[in-house]
Amino acid sequence: MSPTEEFLSKENFVKGRKLITEAEIALKRAWLIILANNVLGYNDRHGAVEALQHSFELSLKALWLVVGLPYPPYHDPTGDFEKVKGRILEALPHLKEQPGLENWEKWVKANGKNSRKLHSTSIYGDEKGKMASELFTEEDVFNVWCGATMCYEMALLPIVLVGQELNLLSSEDKEYLEQRLRWVDKIKELGYNQIMDESVRNLFKT
Repeated sequence: MSPTEEFLSKENFVKGRKLITEAEIALKRAWLIILANNVLGYNDRHGAVEALQHSFELSLKALWLVVGLPYPPYHDPTGDFEKVKGRILEALPHLKEQPGLENWEKWVKANGKNSRKLHSTSIYGDEKGKMASELFTEEDVFNVWCGATMCYEMALLPIVLVGQELNLLSSEDKEYLEQRLRWVDKIKELGYNQIMDESVRNLFKT
């Protein structure tokens, strides 16, 4: 049995698929908070940022599971991302040519540092004594939303491809996942700000 065959398994795919679903739930929770802020005038932007940070974290950790590794027990797992990326590219070498993923590891690590800070400030506030509710603007929430949804999509891509490789996707799963996979293909074609509105509409249909 090759090293790839050892970690590319139905059991690992199911674990990764379940965790990426939790990441999607966190995105939906963030969207509901954003909606409440906009429609009802709540000031819970920090709550939206916290939910988005959780989505970012869960999206990444799903990749650890899908390649048979335990994910690190801390909020920013990106320091260990190189090993995960190596396993993914060993199993799916054609991902190297995927548009938009040329700087995958660099992007993940840069956003991981920001995610770690966001987790703390969105709950406890900052070191100057400002409460979390005083720290975030609408633009901040929008920027974190873009990063979290981008991470979700970039993590979903290898999970879908592993499912296809192992012939594990039911027709319903395939349609559901490939709808989201098409967002990734559009990222390079469109600016990310343009794709966001469509992503939001599609994400919350289900």
